[in-house]
Amino acid sequence: MLVRPGLDRLRDAVKGREIDRVLVTAPDRLARTYVHQMVLLEEWAQAGCAAEFLDRPMSDDPHDHLLLQIRGAVAEYERTPIAERMRRGRLAKLRAGLLLPWTRAGS
Repeated sequence: MLVRPGLDRLRDAVKGREIDRVLVTAPDRLARTYVHQMVLLEEWAQAGCAAEFLDRPMSDDPHDHLLLQIRGAVAEYERTPIAERMRRGRLAKLRAGLLLPWTRAGS
């Protein structure tokens, strides 16, 4: 999802040319879906801002772009099982009396 207050401020700063480089630990920390990653990277490139991934710096090599696509797909896939495990864990805690009754176990 691209609607995040901190990300919105960053996007505004890039658009306003207040910064020329964004350091990101890994692509999945930027966005959980490959499409969103590409939207941000293209937007920033058009504004003259470079994005650098600290865990594995990228170049213009096609292999690096393929790796970025694969990592984006894996991050997107991981969201579903993680969300399901968290939902099941909350539900188990609620049933065991370890969560307050008004806590939403299914979200």
